[in-house]
Amino acid sequence: METAVSPQKPAESQALETLRATVESLTGVTVKQAQRIDDLTTALLSAQEQNAALRERLAGLEARKATETTEPAQPQNPEATERRLQQGYGVTLKRSRRTWWQRLFSV
Repeated sequence: METAVSPQKPAESQALETLRATVESLTGVTVKQAQRIDDLTTALLSAQEQNAALRERLAGLEARKATETTEPAQPQNPEATERRLQQGYGVTLKRSRRTWWQRLFSV
């Protein structure tokens, strides 16, 4: 017994090939976009971890700064500061340790 295969019409065959090509193209684009989403998700998680680590470090530095004793500020240019002091700039006069009423009644 012979089976007869009906030949497809050329228009249907062309439409079917176009549909297959479109599906293959869309599948490729979908795979690329899924990979891009995975890459961006990985980058986001990494950035969130770095952000958390930096926040912890900042909190530690702020806590350390709050507990440290303050040291006197050092001039940025000591030679220029010394020269200005020698020329009389920035010199503060010593105040008397006596209060106004002690000076008033001193002999």
